[in-house]
Amino acid sequence: MMRKNSLTDSGSTSAIKVVIDDIWDAKAWEIIQLALWNNNSGSRIITTTRSAKVASCCSSQGGYVYQMEALSFADSKRLFYRRAFGSEELCYPHLEKVCHGIMEKCSGLPLALITISSLLVDQVEKDEWKRVLTTIGHALAKNPDAEDMTKILSLSYYDLPRQLRTCFLYLSIFPEDYVIAKERLVNRWIAEGFIHEEQELSAYRIGENYFNDLINRSMIQPIDVEYGQAKACLVHDIILDYIKCKAADENFIASIDSVEHQYTLEYKIRRLCVVNKRNEKKDSIWTSLILSHVRSLSIFGHPIQTSLLSFKALRVLDIEASRGLNDHYITTFIEKLLHLKYLRLCSYLISNLPEEIGELHYLETLDVRGTRIKQLPSTVMKLQRLAHLYVDPRIRFPDGMIGKMKSLKELAEFEVCSYEIGKSMQEFSQLTKLRTLVISWKLYCSFDSRGRQQADLQILVGALISKCNLHNLYIHDRRDNLPWYQPLSTGSWCPTARCTLQKLHITFCLSRTW
Repeated sequence: MMRKNSLTDSGSTSAIKVVIDDIWDAKAWEIIQLALWNNNSGSRIITTTRSAKVASCCSSQGGYVYQMEALSFADSKRLFYRRAFGSEELCYPHLEKVCHGIMEKCSGLPLALITISSLLVDQVEKDEWKRVLTTIGHALAKNPDAEDMTKILSLSYYDLPRQLRTCFLYLSIFPEDYVIAKERLVNRWIAEGFIHEEQELSAYRIGENYFNDLINRSMIQPIDVEYGQAKACLVHDIILDYIKCKAADENFIASIDSVEHQYTLEYKIRRLCVVNKRNEKKDSIWTSLILSHVRSLSIFGHPIQTSLLSFKALRVLDIEASRGLNDHYITTFIEKLLHLKYLRLCSYLISNLPEEIGELHYLETLDVRGTRIKQLPSTVMKLQRLAHLYVDPRIRFPDGMIGKMKSLKELAEFEVCSYEIGKSMQEFSQLTKLRTLVISWKLYCSFDSRGRQQADLQILVGALISKCNLHNLYIHDRRDNLPWYQPLSTGSWCPTARCTLQKLHITFCLSRTW
């Protein structure tokens, strides 16, 4: 109380500046605010926080929230060199390349630059610098000289609610500098069982809230922001290394990459990530692992050198391969992974999905974007739990398939031509659970048909709004660079009393604002 009184007294006659550093929650600010004053003396209060929510609470009426930006590479270099070498310009020639690599991993964060450079003071051996570059997360966790940096990361991590902490730790599955799509991440969280429906909130909406919360806490960086909402995110290299270390220590995720990991037969792996950029032979690793416990498998690069039939309990399978992932490879395992809830295949060597995919009765998410598949097999309609389907717009659906996929909540991206409007609407009207629909509107190459196509588009949107329970509708037109092309006008649509639509986004069209 004495401190409160003395602060108030000191501010009663003069203008002063108060800096309150690193506020973690709104309740702490409410207590601090009791000791502050407002006597129009020109005093200023500056607060710092990692949370956007806390920042808005601290901001006074008409106050200003300043978003800190990372240091430029030139400023990073000066700061790093001064701490590591005692000079802002000089660096040992044999360390220059690895030094720049470390600075890139720090991504302009002053504390990271200071902490890592402090670890390397008086170190002139190139091998030691390389070791720090490849194991920054472990170096921070184990080195007492990095206590400040580790403390901040740990405080941020343990400040997360338990469920959100689990979702955040899951990000360690993805490689460095990888852009993580929100829809992909949220659907994987759901398939892993981290998120469940709560009262009137769907599991996906809860996942979106978790995603936004991590952004607001500055734990992840928003990417591809549209109308204030991020469609994807990045994890800072330093943070990624930290959570990779935590995930390994807690046996949450096992990662196999260019760095050799020693896993024994007693090591029960639940989630496995493989980064196989060079098609390296890791036969010795696979023979030392028990794979029957693995519930989640993520592969980046070349397919692994072992049969996926060994993964009997797999719930999540996400393969993004540049080579080796082809139709034959998929056929060898697809019908045996009966517990799959999430399946993503991304490779231009894939041209067909096997008919056996219809046997995956628990599948909730199917993503085959980035393949050469032209038509889905008719057996997909047997997937009665399928809620999220992601395809490239050129993929065709067998007649009657869409109307039978009763659990479908999200479909992207479905191609529609003018002559198919009636058939498409008849099928969409049967999907009572569909909430998000992305349509690719295919135009004709006829100048005379332009007016009719504009009218058809108006009919399509009007029918979707009135007959479906959509929350989000996206329409992209495919112009094919037509020389006569004029933007399509959506006309005027008046939402009905039962309209559930929350977002209408029409790309390359002139739309009226409701």
